[in-house]
Amino acid sequence: MSTEGDEFGRISSAEKQLCDQAGPLIAEIVHGVEERYGIRIAELRVTMERSEPGHGWSGANCVIVREGDDAVDMARGSVHWGTKVHQALAKR
Repeated sequence: MSTEGDEFGRISSAEKQLCDQAGPLIAEIVHGVEERYGIRIAELRVTMERSEPGHGWSGANCVIVREGDDAVDMARGSVHWGTKVHQALAKR
């Protein structure tokens, strides 16, 4: 097997593990945010930030796409805005 094939396999396995382990926790957090703010989230994009190389993760930047409330919203497209989930949860 080629080096590229090995790397693809490792990345695929890592993505599966992240989804399996983080998915249920993220789903629970998203449900709480939706209830608190009265919105429906259609999509969530998360970018993890490192404080410095080799020093672990310092936080997450989250962008959510809200589901449209009616046909007018759907015609305009999804509404995007950035938020930090950990800040929202701290206000709970």
